[in-house]
Amino acid sequence: MEIEQQKSRLRRVILLLLIRERRKLPGEKSNRQKILGLCLMLRQLRETEQRARRSVWVKEMYTVENRLLHGASNTYVTNLRELYPDDFYNFFRMTREVFELLYNIVSPSITKQNVVREPISSRIRLEVTIRWLATGDNFETLAALFRVSPPSVSNIVNETTQAIWSRLKPLVFEELTEDKWRRNARAFGIKWNHERCGGAIDCKLVRVRPPPHAGSLMYDYKGHHSFHLLAIADADGKFDVVDVGASGRQSDGGVFRNSRIGQLFRRNQMNMPPAEPLVDGGHPIPIMLLGDEGFAQSLYLLRPYTRNIRMCLRKRVFNYRLSRARRIVEAAFGSLTRIWQVMEDPIRTSLKVALQTVHACICLHNFLIMYEERKERRDVEPYDANEGAEQIHGMEGYVDDEPVPREGTPERLRYELSHYFMNEGAVHFQWERAANFNF
Repeated sequence: MEIEQQKSRLRRVILLLLIRERRKLPGEKSNRQKILGLCLMLRQLRETEQRARRSVWVKEMYTVENRLLHGASNTYVTNLRELYPDDFYNFFRMTREVFELLYNIVSPSITKQNVVREPISSRIRLEVTIRWLATGDNFETLAALFRVSPPSVSNIVNETTQAIWSRLKPLVFEELTEDKWRRNARAFGIKWNHERCGGAIDCKLVRVRPPPHAGSLMYDYKGHHSFHLLAIADADGKFDVVDVGASGRQSDGGVFRNSRIGQLFRRNQMNMPPAEPLVDGGHPIPIMLLGDEGFAQSLYLLRPYTRNIRMCLRKRVFNYRLSRARRIVEAAFGSLTRIWQVMEDPIRTSLKVALQTVHACICLHNFLIMYEERKERRDVEPYDANEGAEQIHGMEGYVDDEPVPREGTPERLRYELSHYFMNEGAVHFQWERAANFNF
């Protein structure tokens, strides 16, 4: 009690001295250093009083002892790891082996030194982050589950998502060389019957909490605040290229046009292989991206013909074959949000952490495809030329009277590829789908 009285008297003395220095007459010189010193003394006194009023450093439930005895990492997760591998997979969206491999890769970036107090272990940090990415739970729920304070959970998510992106990025993204584009096109030809597809491109809106003073900058056409995830996926649904962060008010085509990826394509700096004919003596057709109606047709990107009921058979077949290969990127987005459910609802963090979160989810998506072999393997039915010819003969009512487009234009590439799908590149199941607009 006596100490408190002395502090109160000292505070009053400092305030009186400050008032006296500020009220000096115009002819008197005010000592600026003295005023700053008094202000510093007053600030230190207040900080000392605040620290004195704090009875404990952390709540009892978040102490190291409680974390070891009752935290999920040392109780529930340990039981799942040792006894229930299926439940472990449901809890973390990956097997025990893959989690350990991920931990060995990421742990050097999230391990803290023991200086004053025992730090939260790197394993708990990774478990908290993976569980948050898998469920999107609020930080208070994760804090109660792992016995880590909510502010610590926030810091852990921020640091660990950044570490996942920086550590996994060199491992899960392959350099885009001519050989890589050719392998992509070969895989699309085998699995999805499109021999000139180097990748399927699309955009996904990721909802976020409105940033301060953002106005309508990130307000999209669905009535949410969001940013774009632009991605190019290969034939297995693995993302080859991503661009994250364009404002939600932009269109898909505008995002691609203004992105660094789109600029590199326009400058012909993406190491695309030269055009080659699909058949002997045919028209050279380059390896291209496949997009939907939201993208502009170009020499490096194919989009479908405008859909209407009077479309000729050639255009219907082309749209079906393009849609069949392009939908893999939509399936990849679906798999991404189904496994990492933090992206299903608005991400309730700052914009910086939200961007890191999406980057981490993309890396984990590719990581699981590479190391768990979650690829959906599809056996392509062999092409029967006679069966296709019989069904073509049964569709005599469709007439194609469109003139041949000018050489060197995107329309000419689409025209030549559509004729290939009608002849040498036809598959027997395309006719019924095209006739019924089933695409």
